[in-house]
Amino acid sequence: MKNIILLNSIGASNYNILAALIAPKVPNELPYDDLLKVLENHLAPKRSCLASQHCFLSTYQKQDSSISDYVADLRRDIAECEFTVACECNKNVSVADIFLRAQFIRGIKDSWIKEQILQSELTDFNEIVDKAIDALETSKIDCRELSKSNTTGLEDINKITKRNRESKNVKISLRNQNTNQKDLSSNYRRKTKKPFLDFEKLGINNLCLCCGNNSHLSRECRSNPNLLKCRECKSTGHVQNVCIKTLLNANRSNSPKLATNYAKTYQDIGVNAIVDIYDNRTSESAADAMKYFISVKIENRYQKFEDDTGACYMLIPHNQFKRLGIKKQLEPTGIAFRSYTEDVFLPLGKVRVKVEHKGHVSFPDLYIVADGFDPLLGRVWVRHLKINLNEIDQNTDNDIQNEISSIQNITDIGKHFPEVFEQKVGCAPNFTIKLKLRDGAEPSYTPKRNVPYALREKVDKELDSLEAAGIMSKSITSDWRSPLVVIPKGDGAVRLCVDYKAGVNDILMNVNYPIKKIDEVLNSLRDSKYFCKLDLFKAYLHLQTDEESSIIQTISTHREHIK
Repeated sequence: MKNIILLNSIGASNYNILAALIAPKVPNELPYDDLLKVLENHLAPKRSCLASQHCFLSTYQKQDSSISDYVADLRRDIAECEFTVACECNKNVSVADIFLRAQFIRGIKDSWIKEQILQSELTDFNEIVDKAIDALETSKIDCRELSKSNTTGLEDINKITKRNRESKNVKISLRNQNTNQKDLSSNYRRKTKKPFLDFEKLGINNLCLCCGNNSHLSRECRSNPNLLKCRECKSTGHVQNVCIKTLLNANRSNSPKLATNYAKTYQDIGVNAIVDIYDNRTSESAADAMKYFISVKIENRYQKFEDDTGACYMLIPHNQFKRLGIKKQLEPTGIAFRSYTEDVFLPLGKVRVKVEHKGHVSFPDLYIVADGFDPLLGRVWVRHLKINLNEIDQNTDNDIQNEISSIQNITDIGKHFPEVFEQKVGCAPNFTIKLKLRDGAEPSYTPKRNVPYALREKVDKELDSLEAAGIMSKSITSDWRSPLVVIPKGDGAVRLCVDYKAGVNDILMNVNYPIKKIDEVLNSLRDSKYFCKLDLFKAYLHLQTDEESSIIQTISTHREHIK
């Protein structure tokens, strides 16, 4: 009876699956237990022992889960692991508690709780869990709540506190959850109520506190600490740019000292607008507030920089650096830059380049930064290149555009080189073609071909223009004649050609010239960035021939002979 109720309740799709699984038997013929086993094996197959053990050994405490939740996950995953050993009585004895205890300690996220458990002498799994939950986790939560209740916020009491600068026990904050277990456990055990260090405010966030590199943290640093010496505090073990003592002193000296904690609003002091000190739109003379710009030659390419005497280095954004076409490998840098807004940013790299300006040459390190920054020329290179700010002042008559190429687009090229873009036939200089005949060659004479009357006017116009340009001339008599071929063009004009295959080509000596294969040409273009397509106006007419060769090329037309 139970099997009939099961078959009626599983639905049509599951019934068809069941019938297919037990075929050729009929579902009504099997008992209830057999039907249930077939469905369970198909719809919810049991996971293998190895897969279950792997899943259990990969279980760790999640970031937002408590120890109780973590224990529940472990007990759930170990149910099908079959951690058993055979004893002398030929019975399998479960060792699940041993694996539970080991994996529990292994997967706890709090390193301080893990350290306390390892230092204890408890071996029973349940006792270890009780200690972790009751004695450790709960006490930590209570301590945090108690410290919150005892903390006085600035919004409640306007009290000015004085920091003890002589204390050496400064509590270090965690950086991106990557602090090692030793530092983390020591932070928990400290009872001093010193403020946390803000690495981001100090400009050393994500930097190694030993060598200052941004590719690793201090616990992964391979530098010899005995070789690292700070030039500021004279201590060993770190470099100057990550010296916490120096950075703290600099921040304290830069912090404004207020005589009162009362702040006036903008309405109280009558401010009409907030103007950035770097903005050129001030009430002073607009010309006097303009920035200094200078163009220098970098690896024979001009680049425009803002002349910033407040900066020390030479910076350029990555997109403008790519336009310079400098094919040099970027070198890593060990410094970080701070903008006037106190934002800290890291350069992408640096490269040593050749910089020229009015005969002065220098080889500085050019720092490449992210896109969005302005290219800056620091005071060091202002001195090296002997740059006079009065000469580049925008109030003077000197125009900085005289130092840079004014060619910015295709239109500018046409303006600067009009003779190249004229619609006329040019002549290749210092080059004359001489046609050589084979031994015993006789003059070739081919009669003219008829030109359609509809095209004669256009052909005559084209012949007259060639004669006026000095490319062709009339020939009264000649033993050489090749027929003129007229080809209509798509725009309605005509193209004049000559059929030299009729007789001249066969008696000319071949001129052998090694022409590269297309594969070689394409391979030579590898790593190229810029490509130019040259289309000469009537290209075949740009090469001049000598007098004897011009006679061999005599053309017979419908009106006369020309050479």
